[in-house]
Amino acid sequence: MRKFTKEEQEYVIHICNKSKSITQASKILKIDRLTLKKYAKKFGCFKNGRKNYISVLENRILERKCPRCNKKLTYTDKSGYNIAVKKKDVCRKCGVFLSKKIRKSDLSILLEETPLTYYWIGFLLADGNFGKTNTVKCTLSSIDKDHLIKLKNFLKIKSVNFEKNEKYCTIKAMDGINAPLICKKFKIHNRKTYNPPKLSFIKDKDLKTALIAGFIDGDGCIQYKGKRFTLSVKCHSSWLNILSDFAKFINPTTNAKINNSGYAIFQVLNVPSLKKLKQDVIRLQLPVLKRKWDKINLNYVMHEEAHERNFKTFIKLFNKFKNFDHFKERFNKIVYGK
Repeated sequence: MRKFTKEEQEYVIHICNKSKSITQASKILKIDRLTLKKYAKKFGCFKNGRKNYISVLENRILERKCPRCNKKLTYTDKSGYNIAVKKKDVCRKCGVFLSKKIRKSDLSILLEETPLTYYWIGFLLADGNFGKTNTVKCTLSSIDKDHLIKLKNFLKIKSVNFEKNEKYCTIKAMDGINAPLICKKFKIHNRKTYNPPKLSFIKDKDLKTALIAGFIDGDGCIQYKGKRFTLSVKCHSSWLNILSDFAKFINPTTNAKINNSGYAIFQVLNVPSLKKLKQDVIRLQLPVLKRKWDKINLNYVMHEEAHERNFKTFIKLFNKFKNFDHFKERFNKIVYGK
């Protein structure tokens, strides 16, 4: 870009301000349109090829005051000034302050210390998204639409949106007051996949059980292995410590590890531990996904369980009945139903 003298600059500014468009000005000055656009932008004549950009060199600046704090605001664009006056725009500082006070949804229920709240927090940690703009979003397959409706009713959101030929459904809520408090309480980062939350403050067993149940419904898998059933959860490797804590809570002998694909994973094969987990879920009345938790059959008894149960019955009856015939009769009736 060549250097212009002051007289040449003033002439270019004069022609640009006089012309209706940058195309017309380029014909008068006999300069290529794109080249003139660069010069005009440098001299402060046009903005994006529009004539309503007021030249700063000619000191044609429009002013108004912020309607909230009376701060002086300057404009070099006529259309921008007119829109600001029409919409009663505030300054940037006031805009940031007011955006935090705008509440399109009330997410205060996610701050309550109840098992139901912790269940949905666990579910959102797995399948939800906590955005920078104080939003909470959750997208599921249409298969689990009913489960998303339960979350919608819990958060009191108006509707569920469908995407991609109704293969996926989404809910989204914004709360400038409570969303930051939720993220602060559970140490949730907006990029939670690589920055897992810190949940060590949860000491109550019922609350932790509810949170784990919600997380399993989001990222867990319960499946059959023969007649038995197993639980597995797989996440990004950064979640290794949290998955280890979850695994030991369900079964003290289980631990999480990094698999060959680089993911953090844990598997619970202990049937009594899984049955106890489901019993706790039923006791807490959590709205879990039936297609997953129905695979845990509470009536299924392993050989080891049966032997252990019979041994405890044997010891209990042996100490109770001194007469062997009475002991034998009672034992057969309880164990074998005879």
